[in-house]
Amino acid sequence: MQKCKHSLIQVFIGIVVAVFYTGEIIAQENTDWKERFFAEAPKRWEEYLRFARSLQVSVTSTRYDGANRTPVKHIRHEFKQTKGASLRIYQELGPKSKAEAEGTNLSYSFELKRRSPDRGWIITDLEFPEQSATFSDEQRGHQEKQLQTICDCLKLWNLWLPTLLHDPDFKITAIKPLEIDGRTVVRFDFDYPKPDKDYPVKGAILLKGGWMVFDPEHDWILRDYLVHTGHPEKYFIRKTFQIREGTGRHPIITHSRVQIVGKGEESFESVTEAQHQTVEQSDVPLEEFTLSAFGLPEPAGAQVSRSRLYLWIALAGIVCLSIAALIRWQIRRTRTAG
Repeated sequence: MQKCKHSLIQVFIGIVVAVFYTGEIIAQENTDWKERFFAEAPKRWEEYLRFARSLQVSVTSTRYDGANRTPVKHIRHEFKQTKGASLRIYQELGPKSKAEAEGTNLSYSFELKRRSPDRGWIITDLEFPEQSATFSDEQRGHQEKQLQTICDCLKLWNLWLPTLLHDPDFKITAIKPLEIDGRTVVRFDFDYPKPDKDYPVKGAILLKGGWMVFDPEHDWILRDYLVHTGHPEKYFIRKTFQIREGTGRHPIITHSRVQIVGKGEESFESVTEAQHQTVEQSDVPLEEFTLSAFGLPEPAGAQVSRSRLYLWIALAGIVCLSIAALIRWQIRRTRTAG
């Protein structure tokens, strides 16, 4: 009987030691993942953003009523960018098909609207450097804002991760390795008790916490996340991303899904499915970022650089004229000699 008790005590001690040891290993692994994340992610994000500046993106999305999966709205967003210019086109797909466009180029920025496809575009805003001393800053801000939209996998709904990472109010509370498509990903739970008056995005939903899943093999981008406003049991937003590999194995979003859930007296659920079509092209002609691309006249005094194609056509014309002049001169010389 005494031997039996002694054996049970040994087994119990062994279990306690094993549990403690396993916990120590997990804790160390989590610490390693956290250190690796903070050491690698910022640099990889910079590389990804440089790559993303060459992406031309079209996103077609459908929003559904979560209760019965009835399509509520169909939308297409197009994003174009090149050095010194950017363009965003928003269009509702359906009977009305309203559309809006925002663009910047080296000479001016503009905003357009169109009520239907059979109607022309209307200029609603047009700015030149001479009219606004801060135009250049606004232009750069517009381009960066568009880049952040294209790189949606670096954004927690309305919080830009490269900035959020350095916010002292941003706290990681738990870490857990997972697996997606046979690859290791890492889930980070976090709290963000930012005072409402100091929230970095004015007028936006005030996020207080949630979790996020990062892909360390693909520039540490987000593959899945859930955010809430302090009471996840009442309201939360979840977004997932599917990707393919582009040049240099950098990720390119192919599909995204957003689920917004509210529970309480007025419960609701909204789901948006989006297909992303992306082309890698860094040398988009600047003419595509002008008013003339929308069938509108160019502003007086605006000088927008033409693409290399026009340069080659001009050079070809000069060469042809030179050859023609040379032939004519040769013919005249021959006649004179005869």
